Parts: sequence; C-alpha cells; structure tokens
Amino acid sequence: MVSAVQFRPSAPTPLDRFHFTPYAEYMVVHRAARSHLRQTYSTSLKSVEETFAIVLRASNCKETTVKNYLETLRYFAEFCRQRDLSTDLSTLTRHHVRAFIAHLVSTRTSSTARTRYRILHRFFAFCVEEGLLEYSPMEGLRPPKLDERLIEPYKEEEIHRLLAAHAGRDWLSLRNAAVIWFLVDTGARASEALAMRWEDVSVETGRVRLLGKGGGERLVRMGYQAQLALDRYRRACPYDVPEVWLANDGCPLTRNGLYLMIHRTGQRVGVAGANVHRLRHTMGTLFLKLGGTRQGLQEILGHKTEWMTRRYTQTVAQEVALREHERFSPGDALRGGVRRKQ
Repeated sequence: MVSAVQFRPSAPTPLDRFHFTPYAEYMVVHRAARSHLRQTYSTSLKSVEETFAIVLRASNCKETTVKNYLETLRYFAEFCRQRDLSTDLSTLTRHHVRAFIAHLVSTRTSSTARTRYRILHRFFAFCVEEGLLEYSPMEGLRPPKLDERLIEPYKEEEIHRLLAAHAGRDWLSLRNAAVIWFLVDTGARASEALAMRWEDVSVETGRVRLLGKGGGERLVRMGYQAQLALDRYRRACPYDVPEVWLANDGCPLTRNGLYLMIHRTGQRVGVAGANVHRLRHTMGTLFLKLGGTRQGLQEILGHKTEWMTRRYTQTVAQEVALREHERFSPGDALRGGVRRKQ
C-alpha cells in the first residue's frame, strides 16, 4: 500500500514554484496519495465491508450492531444490482441513496427506513475518512420522518393465555413462563434479556442489570411474580452455567429461538400476531395505566429520546378518550333529544 509519506508526484507541477509550510505540503501529498489509492484499489461496496466491520468493532460496537450494519450495506447493494446500477463507490450519488430510502419507506416502516438511513450515513462518512470518497453522497439529505403510529400491546387475557400454555412443571415450561413474566414486567428488549447472566440478577432486591443499546447499562426491577417465576426456573434448570436463558441442549437461547417460542405459543392459544416486542409494549402501557410516570417509563425502557416514550402515553390517552366517548357521545345525546321531541 502506498503511504502518504512515500508518494510523490513524478512530474513537476505548478505547485512546485510555491513555498509550503510542512503541514500544507503534507496535506497536498496526502490528498494525492488518497487519490492514487482510489484509482488503484477496488472501491465496490463488497470490497470495503470487512474494513468497515473492523472500524465498528474498534468503536466497541456489539456483534449484533455490526451484523445490522453489514446487512444494510448488502440490502443497499442488492437494491442497486436489481436496478442495474453500479455498486462502485465512485458512481454512487444521492439519487441512489434517496431511491433506496424511498423504497424502504414504501415497503417497510418509517422506523426501519430511518435506521437504514443512519447506517448508510455512518458508512459513507467512514469512506470519506478512509480516503475512498472525496465527499459523502448523503450530504444535504435528511432522514425520513417517523410515523406517529400507535403501539399494539397485548390484552390482559392474551397474556394469561400465553402463560397458561406453559403451566407444566418441566424446566422448559418453567423457562418459557419465566421469560414471559420477565419481559412483560421489565420491558427488556429481547437482546438485553438474552445477554443476561446470573451475576446480573440480585435475588434480594429483584434488580437486574441490563446491557442496552450502545453498550449502556441500566437497572430494572422485577416484581414479585416475575421473581418467583425466575426462581422456579432456576431451581429446575439442569444446567449450571453463567447464562440465564438456555435452550434445551444447555446452550444460550438464541434470538430466533425466543421469537419462535413466542410465535408458536401464540398460534397454539389463538393470540394473533404474537411476538416478543409486544411484551415490551404491554409493559409500557400497563405501567402508565397503573399510575407510572412517563419519565420513569423512559428510564425503565432505556429510551434515548422522549419521542419513543410519548407513543406509549398517546396509546393510553387514546384508550381513556374512547372510554370517555362511551359516556359523552354527542351522537347518542342528540338522538336522545330527538326521541324526547317525538
């Protein structure tokens, strides 16, 4: 690889007649070297994936984060290939990125599109830092707006049906019941729960240390019912390992394994659309209904911004408004007046 110090233009240039300070001379040579590298080495999206992954890991990103970043790059490359567009970095423009984000907005959720946008923004900034691009094709672009969609928690009777499906006394049934109680009581994300170790759990206080997004830690508390379910599972589990949630072979439970368990349980008891994240939504709405504050919920769920927490408040407020409408329906009041006149 050519270094900035070793590379010198072979032919005299008009710049030679000017006097440069050592730093200015270095910058001229450095830019020339970077230009030389761009012309010498392959700059396809595929060719820089590994280097980008190394940079992410050096930034202390979790493997799940690295996987999501690389997955986005592959989605973007496939999007370009399907439209007969080049995947070489030097040919990519803001129009390619804008078309990709527009495609995500129309086929996925606005939240997914915004997440992919931020990943591409970081990737192209990395390309500029590495000298693979002079400037980012995303300069001047804005992230897509987030839709104000209401969340969909489970109904209380649906939670009871999910739990009743795992009323057995074998250790796997106790595990399934315990993980449902834990998720609906703490609002932990699936990735946070699966990363739990027994050393993170305080039996005396019911507090659990979770490793959240970006490597940030936070404490959550289990209620007594969740503590009891977890204790029953721990005593029945035949494996003595540091990880809390285990598969039937004693290995740590995977995200796919957890998702399949919840999905199949929902199918078995007739709960449509059963998934892990709805347990988190259920915790948030019940917490507010029972008198919890929005600030407290934001801390418990580990939200970085108030926008995410506000969605739970809006869901609860809408339910209150609908119940009030049953008592104060203008149409029903007018109809009663018409009946009295008749």
